[in-house]
Amino acid sequence: MAKLGISTGSQPNDGTGDSLIDGAVKVNSNFNEIYTTIGNGTTLAVPVTSVSSGAGISLSGSTGNVTISNIGIADTNNLRTDFLEVSGISTLSGGLTVAGSGNVSLDSGNLTLASGGIHAVGSSQNLNWGGGNLYFNSGSPEIGWTSGSGSVVVGAGSGATIPGQTFKIEGTNARNDMAVFTSGGSAELYYNNVKKFETSGVGVTITGDITCSNISATGNIDSANLDTGTGSLTLGNASSAFDISWSPATGTSPTIRWALSDGISIMGRYNGGSDLLEDVRFGTSGQPSYFKNLVPKSDSTYDLGTNTNRWAAVYSDEFHGGGANITGISTLNIVNYSGGGGGGGSDTLADVTSRGATTNQTISFSASKGISMDTASNNDFQIYGSSNQKAYITHAQNNGGGGAGDLVVIAKNGLHVYGGTSETTANLGLEVASGSSNLLYQGNSKLTTTSAGVDVTGTLNVGSTVIVGTGLNLQYSNNASTILHNSTLGQFNIQSVSGVNIKPGPSHFSVYSSDDVLRFKVIPDGANLYGNINVGLGTNVSGFTSTNSVNTPALTLSHNNPTVVSTAGTTGQFKQIGGQPYYYDGTTWRALFLSEAPLTVNQADSDWDNTMIRMNFDQANIGAVTNLKDGRTPNVGLVDVVSSPVKYGTKSARLQSNNSGISFSQNNSGSIYYPFEGAWTLEGWFFFDGTQLPTTQSIPNSAILFSNFHPNTNTGSNWKLGYYHAGGGSTTYNFFWSNKNSSATGGGGAGNSTTGFLLQQLSSTTFANNAWHHIALVREPSNGSIHFYFDGTETSRTSTDQLVDNEIDDVSDHSFNIGYYGIVGDIGRFDGLVDDVRVSKSARYTANFTPPAAALPITGSTTTVYEPANSKVGEISLGGSPSWTGTPGITASQIAAGQYRATFATAYSNATDYVIQTSMNDYTPATTPVGIGVSRFATHADFFIRRVSDGANIDTGSLAIDLFKK
Repeated sequence: MAKLGISTGSQPNDGTGDSLIDGAVKVNSNFNEIYTTIGNGTTLAVPVTSVSSGAGISLSGSTGNVTISNIGIADTNNLRTDFLEVSGISTLSGGLTVAGSGNVSLDSGNLTLASGGIHAVGSSQNLNWGGGNLYFNSGSPEIGWTSGSGSVVVGAGSGATIPGQTFKIEGTNARNDMAVFTSGGSAELYYNNVKKFETSGVGVTITGDITCSNISATGNIDSANLDTGTGSLTLGNASSAFDISWSPATGTSPTIRWALSDGISIMGRYNGGSDLLEDVRFGTSGQPSYFKNLVPKSDSTYDLGTNTNRWAAVYSDEFHGGGANITGISTLNIVNYSGGGGGGGSDTLADVTSRGATTNQTISFSASKGISMDTASNNDFQIYGSSNQKAYITHAQNNGGGGAGDLVVIAKNGLHVYGGTSETTANLGLEVASGSSNLLYQGNSKLTTTSAGVDVTGTLNVGSTVIVGTGLNLQYSNNASTILHNSTLGQFNIQSVSGVNIKPGPSHFSVYSSDDVLRFKVIPDGANLYGNINVGLGTNVSGFTSTNSVNTPALTLSHNNPTVVSTAGTTGQFKQIGGQPYYYDGTTWRALFLSEAPLTVNQADSDWDNTMIRMNFDQANIGAVTNLKDGRTPNVGLVDVVSSPVKYGTKSARLQSNNSGISFSQNNSGSIYYPFEGAWTLEGWFFFDGTQLPTTQSIPNSAILFSNFHPNTNTGSNWKLGYYHAGGGSTTYNFFWSNKNSSATGGGGAGNSTTGFLLQQLSSTTFANNAWHHIALVREPSNGSIHFYFDGTETSRTSTDQLVDNEIDDVSDHSFNIGYYGIVGDIGRFDGLVDDVRVSKSARYTANFTPPAAALPITGSTTTVYEPANSKVGEISLGGSPSWTGTPGITASQIAAGQYRATFATAYSNATDYVIQTSMNDYTPATTPVGIGVSRFATHADFFIRRVSDGANIDTGSLAIDLFKK
């Protein structure tokens, strides 16, 4: 510590100096440091009274340092000094002790230990080497532990290691590596500075040879050369199977495998596969040996066995040699019989029989040679082949009848005759079994004999006359559909359980009465009826020409065309349009009104202008279903139209399992087709499938009635009307309203992602009871309150404006959907049937009501102006690439600057059949006077657009066109 001084103050007793006790403390502290430094804390050491410089001793007058060199320090009991510098070699016979935390530092000299050692007394003392070296110059020095065990640690103290640090053992002054140990890594051993042994995470790598009395390995041994010298290589134990594998740089990876139960196998890999395939096996005792391919090294050079060392038996499907092909061998006797009596062959028939050949052996015959047997006098049976590559079986007899000369083939289980070159099903032509014969074509039965006659599969083509007995009876397999001709009565009857189809050829089909008068003719484009139709009950007419008369009681037009605009007509036709009868006068459709029974006509909708979507699903198929208000076709997925069950009309929409609903895009060139930010009404008839009700107990993945959403863009504006299970094992279901844009995210709020706003709780026995139910959801314009009606009765949960939602957003990239909602993690759909849907931009119901007793209107009120057929309304966008938006049937084009043409898909008879009114839209500035000239033609109309002030051509903005067919 630094010396402590006592403050005396400036003046006696001025109060600025140290107190007596403070001064005494400082005095004691100074003395304690002296006694500790040059004594033992209580007694001072005997001081050195003088130091004189001389031989080996030098004294610095400026620092007070004493330097002793060469001669050392004389014996002394105690040498205490802050700094001891020894430049030569010092011998400390009594040892050197450094007390406290001091160090013994060697700058450039050595620390030599005669017979003693360097000893760390306690476990907390360490022998630390900085950047220096520890050398053993001679003898046999050791670094060891006298008792217990110890470690050589690379890195921090207390046993901690730093990954990647190394501990090396090097030899000679060349500093060659002998051993290298890496913390957290490998251990390496070297010979003459060349690595021979290295450990790794998977085992040991040895470079060079291994000489040992025994190797015990549990893993793989990978070596370019495994030489056991005069010893042996023993793998594993008697209960295992082992592989010896090669890993060549290219080609396959062969393996020798030994298995106790099988033997030794030689295996290879093929076609780049990972599995080993067995080529050769040398079986163990009692097990056979196998060869995949047994081929001699060169052709016609090596033998299989010798004359004195023969194989006991050889089994093979085929033997090939010297051009001969001998198959079906089951014994050692191989026969070559080529001419009989030894002529042309090595074996005669006598030779064969003499050595015991049996009939299961194969006898090969040369061309035109075969087997000939005399079954009786002049009765020749032969089997032979000929030079024309044909084979023959013949039986010729010349001694009379009585069945002699017949060729009899007897097969116990059946006779099968094949064509082609192989015994395959496709080549089978004839089957003869007990009691039945079968002729086939490419393996398929065409004619089969039965106990009742003959069954023909396919077409029976008769080139001449078919003569039957007393009558003709063609009967279908169900024994109910027949074509019967009774020769006794002269009648020809056709009877069918499902229907009779008569299809003529390229000419017409005619029906004559008994007086030979033509009454009915089928022609390529229809049918003509000659005479009267006498109707006993009713006649359903889907479209034919009557040249005479139709009598009472009824004529039914079965097809209902939805609108006048999309219905084509021919002069004189009657059609049902919008549920009413219409007559086509050659120019337009004329409605027929039933003044005596006005209630039978589907009344017009007095709020038709506010109808956005109207669908009755009475079309021929789902592809023909459109929005009856604007003609748009929806996108559908797993939805079809069915005729039962139906609420009104002839069909309803069936939404099947995994359907994607009925969807209309909201994008109308950036604007919205069907807005929902104001007042609206969603309504329709629903038939719930009681077996497909949802099991989820919250909004995600619940069943959906109506929705407006996008699956991944602006999903925060999605909304939906649906229902989910209330839970608890009950039959109760919660009908809800959910608006992801709503800030009412608390419990029961419209923005709550779990429950939404609870509209009504209904038991499945009430709404899923195999009956149709009317559902309506209404948003009122006055305050944005939403009201839920089930079968015309409003729920008490909305009757007092409990649900007010003024946070509904219209987004152009969304789609309006019936029966479906789908985003990531939340996919719901309605499983059942839907009928008579209407979506309006007005509040249709403000109190309880009686559900519609008939189909809702599909036309507007008399206050709405309706365009006759072939009238067009729309606009042409001006510019270099004009386009038409509006009623279908017009194509827009630019003829020249300021001149545009509307070309009609269907031409009018005359240019004066229509009138056109036009106006300029979106021209800037809007107050600019614009002149528009119109030239009418039967096929098109031209428009000339000029600025009034200077006659300049106008090619910006759009031209509104209202073409009215007179």
